[in-house]
Amino acid sequence: MRAGVLSCFDAKTGKPLMDAQRVEALQGVYASPIGAGGKVYLVGRNGAAVVLKNSGQLEVLAINKLDERIDASPSAAGKELYLRGSESLYCLAEK
Repeated sequence: MRAGVLSCFDAKTGKPLMDAQRVEALQGVYASPIGAGGKVYLVGRNGAAVVLKNSGQLEVLAINKLDERIDASPSAAGKELYLRGSESLYCLAEK
């Protein structure tokens, strides 16, 4: 995923549901994706935080752009998503 390319496999059969789909907003991914609330969250070193629908197809629900590099994996707590940037800690939540 370091190059912003995502693959998804069926856990029972191992068959690919999507193979080598590029997530255009992401560049330089070092963090692990997480899943919460029917969504998958990915972050890149370019400060992009991408929200995908948890499905076998690439469906981008939202893209949030921060002004600093993100190398750490996101963390979910309740209805909040925490992102550790190179200088700051961010909390994304619904209003």
